[in-house]
Amino acid sequence: MKRLFSYFINLCLLRAGPQDLPGVWLLFWLLLPLSLTVSTLLVRSDVGGLDKGFVAALLDLVLMLSWVWLLLSFKGRPARFLQTTTALLGCGALLGTLGLPLQMAAAGGGAPLAALSLFFVLVWSVVVVAHILRNALEVGMGLAMGLALTYSILISFVINFFFPKIGGG
Repeated sequence: MKRLFSYFINLCLLRAGPQDLPGVWLLFWLLLPLSLTVSTLLVRSDVGGLDKGFVAALLDLVLMLSWVWLLLSFKGRPARFLQTTTALLGCGALLGTLGLPLQMAAAGGGAPLAALSLFFVLVWSVVVVAHILRNALEVGMGLAMGLALTYSILISFVINFFFPKIGGG
């Protein structure tokens, strides 16, 4: 367990790649509910509660899995799906867990350092996703960053479409 946790820390620090992860479905299925729970907690306040947060997190999960499958299939590397998605789930859970207390501290607007730190975690999350995609797709970091940003923008639009903010806030 310690070795696995260490792997995900190294992956988040861009010192490891998804190819270093064992391709086992058990790990995928263990990380999936963890990632879904962390995502639900992160988005619950933005979408209007825990139930809507779960639906938004589930939507994000389905779109992420579909996006990765599409990219890997397009590049002729669908066999990398398990390791790539497992890496994304683990890093998402780890960075999301790091972001949860920052989000709570920044929620009232009275903690600018927490808000800035949360922003850094969000930006770093995109960098980590790009790093994982770069390794899985064997593309340059610029293209991988573009793909990661495209997904981030896409999921933001989709979530805002299904869960519009009341009062334009």
